[in-house]
Amino acid sequence: MGELRAVIKLAILTVVNGHFIFDEEDEDEGNHKQATILEKIENFAEVTVPQFSDRQFQQHFRMSPTTFEDLLEKLSVVFHNRPDGPGRFPVPMEKQAMIALWCLSNLESFRSVGDRFGISKSTCWDVLYRTCHSILALNQHFGIIAWPTGENALGIIRCFQEISRFKGVPGCIDGSHIKILPPKNYPNSYCNRKSFHSVLLQGVCDNKRLFTHVYAGEPGSIHDNRLFEKSDLYTGMENGDITFPADSHMLGDLAYQLRYCLPVGFKDHGNLTNRQKILI
Repeated sequence: MGELRAVIKLAILTVVNGHFIFDEEDEDEGNHKQATILEKIENFAEVTVPQFSDRQFQQHFRMSPTTFEDLLEKLSVVFHNRPDGPGRFPVPMEKQAMIALWCLSNLESFRSVGDRFGISKSTCWDVLYRTCHSILALNQHFGIIAWPTGENALGIIRCFQEISRFKGVPGCIDGSHIKILPPKNYPNSYCNRKSFHSVLLQGVCDNKRLFTHVYAGEPGSIHDNRLFEKSDLYTGMENGDITFPADSHMLGDLAYQLRYCLPVGFKDHGNLTNRQKILI
């Protein structure tokens, strides 16, 4: 389940800002980024991949064959295949899933992935984007990444208390920078304080470090607290769609503003007591 959550997280990033993360530049004859243009590989998905050992499959697709079969089973519920052009047969769902996972796991150029799987560059992009939308529909249908409610939320709260002795915690929140290629439009907005271009991903995790909420796509230059205020998590909390049972609350670091549902550590401006300093 953890591997599926990771794939869903990447699908969210791709759907929101895929054109920033992946290399869409044409590799023409004068472009030396890629020394050689691979010839299209015949039957890579149909013949070569099934010969992979479990370890090889895990290395290339970032999930076990068992998890991949689970993904295919769930995708079959929401997947709607269609031809890639007039008179063409649609790419089978299993092959589309392999192509999407390869793109998400290895970040090769679309031309390289297309050559590997025997499809065109444009078809590769279309398959990736279409499959990521299917994965998001899968998540909505099965609730894999979902805000904890009822007994599930209370169980997470009990586990957090056993681990850390913090009471009433259904999850911990933080932001992360996802490195991207400099976008053509407003590149400075995506340059973060660490001087590289990124989009932000905000995640809330439970006691098992599994995502229960993900929000992504804001420019890397904005602050974590501003990211929180722009997220659908914040909107859901404000309109009552996302609730905190038993007077519970998330935990966050000092980047966040103190709120009823998000206590943070004491900010040291030189006036803290010894007890407050211990609790930072």
